Amino acid sequence: MQILRSQKCAIVLAMTLLCVFHTSAPAQEAPPYAKAVLDTNAIVIGQQVKMQLEVTVKNNEKITWIFPETLAEGVEVVSRTPIDTAFEDRQQIFKQTLFVTSFDSGFYALEPLRFPYHVEGDTTTYYTQIPSAWLEVTTVAVDTTKSFFDIKPLMPEPLTWREIMTYVVWILGGLIVLCGIAWLILLLIRKYRKKRPDVVIAPPKPKIPPYITALEELEALRLKKLWQSDKIKEYYSELTDIVREYIEAQFGVQAVEMTTDEILFGLKNAGINAQAMGKLSGTLQTADLVKFAKAQPHALENDAALTYSVDFVKETHKYEEQQNNVENQQLRYSQNDVIASAAKQSSNNDVIPAKAGIPQSTDMNQRIAGQARNDDSGRNDGLTHNDNGLLHSVRNDGKTSDEQQEPKM
Repeated sequence: MQILRSQKCAIVLAMTLLCVFHTSAPAQEAPPYAKAVLDTNAIVIGQQVKMQLEVTVKNNEKITWIFPETLAEGVEVVSRTPIDTAFEDRQQIFKQTLFVTSFDSGFYALEPLRFPYHVEGDTTTYYTQIPSAWLEVTTVAVDTTKSFFDIKPLMPEPLTWREIMTYVVWILGGLIVLCGIAWLILLLIRKYRKKRPDVVIAPPKPKIPPYITALEELEALRLKKLWQSDKIKEYYSELTDIVREYIEAQFGVQAVEMTTDEILFGLKNAGINAQAMGKLSGTLQTADLVKFAKAQPHALENDAALTYSVDFVKETHKYEEQQNNVENQQLRYSQNDVIASAAKQSSNNDVIPAKAGIPQSTDMNQRIAGQARNDDSGRNDGLTHNDNGLLHSVRNDGKTSDEQQEPKM
């Protein structure tokens, strides 16, 4: 009896174990099924945790992989690895790793992930689900007794070759555009210049000598016949203005603003002969009497005042020309002296130190020296001194240029 009982117990136990293995093994191993494993269930704010996803299906089943951005409110998927596929025992195994984090403390229930799949030859959509999990996020312990630090600045990101080439392309494009604009402007300028007529700048007009201006104005005054029309004061005013302007332009004496005595004193050292100075003095004094004393000169005096003014202009102008001629002669004589001294110095060597250094004969040296002596002996020919000690030329008939015929009164 005891043996039978023991056999019955053994049979019941075997059947029980058989039922357990029959019900549990297919549920764990038969695909499709999915699972998720966290590295840890507790992290600090901002810390990342790995979540391993694994889905197993049969070869005749086609799964659709999902890519969640969040697993719960406040829990984010930072990044993910590519899907790894493996084939084993007529099964397909899909694996992927998610990097999960959270920036708020608390307990989070991660949402279950459902992966749809289809069986070959069947249009029905089936699902396999990853069960939910718990994640605890804690804050960082802060020591309130210590001082707070400022936020660190942003770290600079290095430039890539693509960014550098972008800048280079923009810069080259800008330069090309600027060159094109400059080229267009040059074309417009050249076209505009071709159309514009050439501007011809007229040469400056030659300056009229003061004596010519004075003689022309005196002749114009003569033709006006002012004193013949009883406009004696106006006549002498214009006459003295012409003479004063000529003196100021010719000798640099401010005669326009001077009195008669001041003008005569200013021309004292101008080198004008006494006869010309007498004519000027008589004309100015007669004009002063007419303008300030209401004098009434005779007709001959009126005509003589204009004639004296013309003679004064001509004589003083000739004196300036004579002075220039004397200076030119003195310069020419000084050049002859240089040539004569050079000929004398080289007479012993029969060589004249000419500009080109060409040797010449003794006869040539003697002829040059004789010509220089002749020029030196005739240096004062045609020149004499007047009573005032001024150097002036002598005419061929023996009369000096200072001798002028007195107008008939």
